[in-house]
Amino acid sequence: MALYNTFQFFGVFLGGIVGGLVLEKLQITGVFKFSVLVTLCWLLLTLVLPKFGVTRSISVDLSNHNISRRGELIDRISALNGIKDVSIVNGETVAYLEVDDVLYDDAELQQLIRT
Repeated sequence: MALYNTFQFFGVFLGGIVGGLVLEKLQITGVFKFSVLVTLCWLLLTLVLPKFGVTRSISVDLSNHNISRRGELIDRISALNGIKDVSIVNGETVAYLEVDDVLYDDAELQQLIRT
C-alpha cells in the first residue's frame, strides 16, 4: 500500500506541475488538447501491453498422503493446467496453491489428490 500511495501522490504532484506549465504556455484549450493526447496515448498503451491473469490462492489438505511421497505429489500438482505456484510450509500438511481461474480445474486436482 505504501508504494501505491507514493506513486499516487507523485502522480498528483507531477500532474499539477505539468498541467500548470501547459496552462501557462498553451492556455486552457491547450490543457484540454494535452489531456486528450495523454489519454489517447494511455489507451494505446493499454491495448498493447499484455493482460494480467486473474489468480487466487487455495489450500489443499495433504494429511492423508505419505510424507516421503509429498515431493512427487507437489511435482504432479505443479504440472496441472492453471497451477502457477505450489508451496508447503515445513511441518504443515497443507499445500498452498496459486491458480489461474481461467485454466484451473478443481475436479482434475481432486482426482490427482485421491490417487
